[in-house]
Amino acid sequence: MLGQAARTQRAPYPKALAALADTITAGPGHTALSHAGTSAAQMLTWCGRSAATVWLTPAGRAVVGDLVADRAQIARPDTAPGVLHERLALELMGDGHATFDQISRQQWGLPVHAPLLDDLVVDACHAIPGYARTQPGDFKLLARAAFTGHVPGYLLHRRTKTAFTSSLFAGLRTNAPALRRILDRSFLAQAGLLDGSKALASLDSAARGEPAPLAALHGLIVTELWLATLPTSRTAWWETTTSHAQEAGR
Repeated sequence: MLGQAARTQRAPYPKALAALADTITAGPGHTALSHAGTSAAQMLTWCGRSAATVWLTPAGRAVVGDLVADRAQIARPDTAPGVLHERLALELMGDGHATFDQISRQQWGLPVHAPLLDDLVVDACHAIPGYARTQPGDFKLLARAAFTGHVPGYLLHRRTKTAFTSSLFAGLRTNAPALRRILDRSFLAQAGLLDGSKALASLDSAARGEPAPLAALHGLIVTELWLATLPTSRTAWWETTTSHAQEAGR
């Protein structure tokens, strides 16, 4: 893990993105994938290949690879790994909260508040160096400093989280037919970007409670639902260029 941390620190962000673009475009047989190391070591890398890439067709890999390569051209070389990961984690949490808030307002007319995502709170936390916010096995140093005497003590000292995996799999089993219908008419598959049979196989595995890329499936379902809301024909949101057509024919 220390070796991976050192390699990440030495490689600038644009270079890491360019390498990722090559890995995605090359496909499952790329040597970088067969020597990816442990999951713990992968957490210390700049960026990694999503589990969803195994569902991509050659044309789909070419498109995603091009998008990542374009991002590499404008990425800042002075970006620090820790700063990047913190920003992405914050954006992900904020995006998730915005989604839950929208659903709650639409369904029940109730807002969902997230006081810890307030700009002043976030700025105050970021003013403290990342290494000073936590210690090995203790992630609530700032919470105890701020909330002792205001919230139940066990919340500030608990080092475990309630597991929700069983509920997630139960929901998958219950809604598997509806989810299958979404993927059966996949817009991405119609565009030649996605191998629908592989995505459906992953969904079926998840519904049976077997290991499956749950986060990638979630992202795919959400994307398909979003595409279904677009008031346009497929040719309006996706156009096959010459290079992508050549990739599809390989």
